[in-house]
Amino acid sequence: MKKFILPGAFVPSFCCALEVLAQTSGFQNHNFNGREPTFRGSETEFLIRNGDCSSKDYGDGRGESNCLNGNVSSRLAERRHSNRGEAVEYSFEFKVDPSFSYRGNRLEIALWQRVKTIKNHIYELGLNATAGATFEGRRCVPANRLAEWNRFSMRVVWRSDGKGSLSVSCNAGEIYRREGNVLIPEGCGSSRKPECDPQKQRLEQPIQFQIGPLMRGYGGPQYRGNRSSPFERFQENGIRILVRDLRVQRRPG
Repeated sequence: MKKFILPGAFVPSFCCALEVLAQTSGFQNHNFNGREPTFRGSETEFLIRNGDCSSKDYGDGRGESNCLNGNVSSRLAERRHSNRGEAVEYSFEFKVDPSFSYRGNRLEIALWQRVKTIKNHIYELGLNATAGATFEGRRCVPANRLAEWNRFSMRVVWRSDGKGSLSVSCNAGEIYRREGNVLIPEGCGSSRKPECDPQKQRLEQPIQFQIGPLMRGYGGPQYRGNRSSPFERFQENGIRILVRDLRVQRRPG
């Protein structure tokens, strides 16, 4: 792959060149999409409607699938995973259809997930019509700006020692910073991050970046208590998100 440096790009002090994946060239449709994204010139459109789930088995021996667990999604997944020790910047611009009205806490539009582990969600960019877009509990974009183009950037050095770092900026303003062990997120295993189990994190496994809406369900019958359905209901006209200028820049490991 051609290597070059973009003006103003994130360049770690120990790195002289970055591998750049521009637009969607380094991405593929996620294996468990209920609805595939569509492409309009430089923009990618993601749409989910109630019931958009994949019945494909996860293949990890548990016999589970998105339909069984109530997960509704339309996503792109980065083909190349990020390894421990790499310095990476993930950036994109997004806007949400003005009809967006979901006010719950189960919708994500970007996810960093450790591969070949379960309960492996590390970081998420969440979305609802009250709080707007949020990252790790910090407001990224207020609700009244969601219908406009907004820029997200996450710069990270994937390490578990004192040289690890993570910085998130939204519309050029930093909203979150962390130093040290960034391979396991703050609050892993808490009610705020139920899809992260600190006892099941294998830090040697690489991390995959995914973008596009995922409405998390309530799981199989053994997990959802008195709920008759595993699905979280949302607006009948669906949730529509546009993304452009999607880039991953990294120092090759």
